[in-house]
Amino acid sequence: MNPFYSYRCLLVLLALSIGSFSYGQSIRLDNLRDQFGKGKPFKFNGALSANGIYYNGNGGYGRDPFSYFVNGSMNLNLYGLVNLPFSFTLTSFGGDYSYPVPPNRFSIHPSYKSVTAHIGNIAATYSPYTVNGYLFTGAGVDVEPKDSGLKVSGIYGRLQKAVEYDTTNRITPAAYERMGWGSKIEYQKNNYRLGMIAFHAWDDVNSIQNKPDSLQIYPMANTVISFNAGTRVWQHMDIAVEYATSALTEDVRAADSEGSNLFSRAIDSKESTGYFHAFKSSLQYTFTSTILGVGYERIDPGYRTLGTYYLNNDLENITVNAAQPLFKSKVQLAMNMGFQRDNLDNAKSGSSTRFIGSVNVSYTPSDKLTSAFTYSNFQTFMRIRPQFLSINRLDNFQNLDTLDYTQVSQNASASASYMLSQSEDEMKGISVDISFQETADEQGGVVRNGNLSQFYNASVMYTLSRMTTGRNFSAGLNASYNTIGRDEFITVGPIASISASILQKRITTGANLSYNASRSVNEWDNHVFNVRCHAVYKVQRKHTFNLNVLNQWRSTSEANTNDVTVTMGYNFILGG
Repeated sequence: MNPFYSYRCLLVLLALSIGSFSYGQSIRLDNLRDQFGKGKPFKFNGALSANGIYYNGNGGYGRDPFSYFVNGSMNLNLYGLVNLPFSFTLTSFGGDYSYPVPPNRFSIHPSYKSVTAHIGNIAATYSPYTVNGYLFTGAGVDVEPKDSGLKVSGIYGRLQKAVEYDTTNRITPAAYERMGWGSKIEYQKNNYRLGMIAFHAWDDVNSIQNKPDSLQIYPMANTVISFNAGTRVWQHMDIAVEYATSALTEDVRAADSEGSNLFSRAIDSKESTGYFHAFKSSLQYTFTSTILGVGYERIDPGYRTLGTYYLNNDLENITVNAAQPLFKSKVQLAMNMGFQRDNLDNAKSGSSTRFIGSVNVSYTPSDKLTSAFTYSNFQTFMRIRPQFLSINRLDNFQNLDTLDYTQVSQNASASASYMLSQSEDEMKGISVDISFQETADEQGGVVRNGNLSQFYNASVMYTLSRMTTGRNFSAGLNASYNTIGRDEFITVGPIASISASILQKRITTGANLSYNASRSVNEWDNHVFNVRCHAVYKVQRKHTFNLNVLNQWRSTSEANTNDVTVTMGYNFILGG
């Protein structure tokens, strides 16, 4: 897109924001102190934490012997009216590489009455089809004049840094510098609302020297326009709709193309530009505690936006939802069922139509027993984290910035907890958790051999707590069975932990023992034994010192390793 077009749009956004601000606030500079009010002029509060990690071992993880993480979130309040909150994250992790999204982050969010600004490394969420939680470096503003029903938001900044193509760096791919802006205007009054979202992002062709065309990485551009509305037809019936269109240019170096409609002529259309649409509507009826609804969603094949990390496309959903408490609210039932089909443009060799649905049931027959069950077969992206990844991790900051999302087509879980006994001094309980996840890679609507993976996880845990002495004990068993393609894996092992509070509960200390063995190709070829010890010391409620030590022994068919990780931390509460 022409940069002057982007600047004009940004100026319009700023004008709307300033106009909305002036509408809601009247400021007289000659009497500023009286407007702020009287009392203590400054109030400062927040929290600061610093952690240093020492590592020594032969596990071959390629970790530095020492690393650090510093996190802080603070707020400065002026005369009880102006807030200046900010947060930051500093780390030595990944210091030898360049990342499109840097691990070190800083943000500040000053606010005065109806205006809130966002500066630094921030994220915005407008809608799933436009901007949805994408982290960028820049600035944003929210203006919401009191009692006006109007809200104006805007963002501008860098969505990703330029990363040169480097054959020695297999961790991060090459990337062009990407800039972008977005705006959202919404008006809500009484029983209706209207909104509009605009988003534009573009890559700088000259931001990197070595063009990674052979890796199919091209400089892109994207413009998205979205409209949404909602109204209450009758006293208990609500209707909501959203329509979005996305113009995605795969390579901005392509030849210009004449637009066939007003939208395509308004942007810098190229021969590599594709136009995609998304539509969603819902109707919901609410009466006392009963909820009934129907929804329709259609997303074109190839629909993408550079303002989101993940978005499913090429689907059409027709759903019906209901929620109802039963048996004097002891049972809470929520269902969402319908049909889904793909291959909307008939470009695939095959297509599929399937029943989709989700069910959530919670049952609480008494104060001692609680249970819940969930099932869903909607295609979605979610984290798959077997419990042994948490049990065997070396520290709490391992893979801190990893986006390990996987497309899940089915997901089910069941849990139950039973209180064996409970008194003022002692509490005993047992809990059971079972979960199932299935992922599939469809080609032409068919799941071929080797493209299906299933994950089964189960755990049972016993807990004993002494309230007066601050002593806690727990023991349990974890098991998982995974099929990844044509391979099968079984992991099973016990875990036990004990903790206690000493010195008038100023120090909390404890230990954790775990062992798990994994079986693959008919052999138990992986054994892991973990010993963790921790201590937390609190000083005058504002200062907290913590120490964690992990010694991990791992035995495989190829080698035996021993890794030691020591984490020392300090937390400080400001103000309060």
